[in-house]
Amino acid sequence: MLKASVPSYASSKDTNPVIGDVNFYGEVTDIIEIRYSSSMKFVLSRCNWIDNRTGMMKDEFKFTLVNFKHTLYKDNRVIDEPFILATQAQQVWYIQDPLETDWNVIVPFEKQDFDDNQTDTEFSWVREGVAVMEVDVNLPRESDDSIPVLKSRRNNV
Repeated sequence: MLKASVPSYASSKDTNPVIGDVNFYGEVTDIIEIRYSSSMKFVLSRCNWIDNRTGMMKDEFKFTLVNFKHTLYKDNRVIDEPFILATQAQQVWYIQDPLETDWNVIVPFEKQDFDDNQTDTEFSWVREGVAVMEVDVNLPRESDDSIPVLKSRRNNV
């Protein structure tokens, strides 16, 4: 899940938009680590995002449901934005609706309470048992001769 602050307009003539949070739901299809140097790296998630207009609804019990047959970015165009930084993601899980099998109920994932004195080095944040595809990418740079390395972890489950 990605919670994004987006402007909302009352009409096409509205010049004072109201900023509000909108939740976007999806499923992770790739996890990509971009490493520019040993100290500068970014982790991206590529997701199949649900179209909020046609693939999301609330049921009579006020549960939010999503339908993965209604996703955004089907054409894989340059202007599509299927990626988010790992730091922007919030984890949820889905339970299939027993009556409407194309729809899944969204269940928020409870965050684990870690002690503030613990560091990232105490935990393994890398999933094991998943094939790694490593690609060297040469990008032209005027002042830097280093080559960034793109690492992709594909979830084949």
